Amino acid sequence: MSSQFFKSDRTSKIPKNIIQCVPRKFKSYNKELMLTGLLNYVFVLKKNNKEMILKVYRSVEDSKSSSFSKEAYGYKIAKKQGIPVPKIYQVSKKVPYVLMERKKEKNIRYFLLDEDIPEYKKNRILAELIHYLIKLNKVKGKQINSYDYTSKKLKETENKIKKVNRLKTTKETKEILCSVFESLQNRKKYFNEKVFSVFLQRDLNPFNILVDENSLKISAILDWEKSSFGHPMEDIGRLLRFSWFGYYNILKENYKKSGNPINEEQLNFFKDLYNLDFALDYILRRKKYNFMPKAKRKFYNILVQNNLNRLKECC
Repeated sequence: MSSQFFKSDRTSKIPKNIIQCVPRKFKSYNKELMLTGLLNYVFVLKKNNKEMILKVYRSVEDSKSSSFSKEAYGYKIAKKQGIPVPKIYQVSKKVPYVLMERKKEKNIRYFLLDEDIPEYKKNRILAELIHYLIKLNKVKGKQINSYDYTSKKLKETENKIKKVNRLKTTKETKEILCSVFESLQNRKKYFNEKVFSVFLQRDLNPFNILVDENSLKISAILDWEKSSFGHPMEDIGRLLRFSWFGYYNILKENYKKSGNPINEEQLNFFKDLYNLDFALDYILRRKKYNFMPKAKRKFYNILVQNNLNRLKECC
């Protein structure tokens, strides 16, 4: 939800069909459309020198689906664990929407790429990120069979691949996707134990992690609409699917230093699985991404191409 990379539209440029999604009680507020996501619209509301974020879900049906309920529950769990998140002012299932505090800090990418910031300070930010990830993963759920859990995940991925194979996609891309899937199927053997599920954020990417410019401490972790319980290696695997601008190994070392055991095979499984899923989701939803600003579409295209290059290496 950070806005420094993609320009917001002014109220006058917001399409009428999107304006109609704003609940009546907020019609008098000055509005800017910050982001248009696949599941929701994100507005900046301004009134009496106060700015808030209004996240409106695209349909009433979504109030009954996982994304809306996960967002509210995820923020609640995070706050209880001492993880910095925006304040939630209102939650409505009827509309549905979430009204929350606006955090204006820049995301972690800005600081990791700043050559004027000493390396030890960057490492401290990354150590804090791992600290919060571990705190979140200490929230335990029910016991799960790892093999059954990963089999279910792969079944969902297989269904996506079948859909992609029916689309106009290059032969090379289809071959990469199928090769990676076959590799993941062969690696299910590394999941042969029962474990307690842990609470996962499921979207720890650089754009969702905000850092205070003065203290260089994490000020907020955003976007909890995918949060739920899952495998202990899942969040760290998903986190490490990004290169982290050259700080990949430092993140991984910080996780090891925390005393939490790392199963390399399981970590790499989830890392490759989520790289594959990201590419599949984008290919399947390309037309839906057309509503995004041109700069954001370009950014996503680069991400997908990077994902495909990494997937080539793993198979």
